[in-house]
Amino acid sequence: MSKFKKGIVFEVTTEIEARIAQRAGACGLILNDPVSDSVKRMPDPQFVKTIADCVALPVIARVRIGHKTEAQIMEVSGANVIEESTQLAVEDDNEVFIEKQGLAVPCICWVKDLMGIVNAIHSGAAGVIIGNNSDKNSDDNAVDIVGNLEDIRDEREEIRNALTKKAALNASDPNNAEDIEKLDEVITEKLGDFKHLKDELIK
Repeated sequence: MSKFKKGIVFEVTTEIEARIAQRAGACGLILNDPVSDSVKRMPDPQFVKTIADCVALPVIARVRIGHKTEAQIMEVSGANVIEESTQLAVEDDNEVFIEKQGLAVPCICWVKDLMGIVNAIHSGAAGVIIGNNSDKNSDDNAVDIVGNLEDIRDEREEIRNALTKKAALNASDPNNAEDIEKLDEVITEKLGDFKHLKDELIK
């Protein structure tokens, strides 16, 4: 991720578009393979290699959520970053993010809520992309995305407040089990089985 600088990431489908994006000042490229069938999968490995060889920009390659083999193929094909994305398939609530251990390149995850961020952190993601709520994931709805971001901020602040109040209660009235338990319920509701990640989440 250190290869990125502030700026715009361009989505490209051809070598010509990649070169134009580089000349226009792009800080990175997301590859969108022009060849696709009814089920979109990772880009063609040769396409990834061609783009990686023709520009001096970080290349992001998308893979389906939970498909580690696709991520490994993209890695050896020259991708600098792997994006696990619902752009390639309709979101499945039972799908889990790839465990990132063993991958040499950083991974980012497409999420739309706080629990998605928690799951991404747990899987070892280096970052997240806030997406929309539509099943038609290629239609980037800015209203949805901004709304999701605001909801995430609100939930994060709610967790922060609960943790602050719990710490104060433990210090001043440690025998007040009822109120402490209520605050624990708020934290558990928001973070589920990932309460151990709370410090990462509220930094």
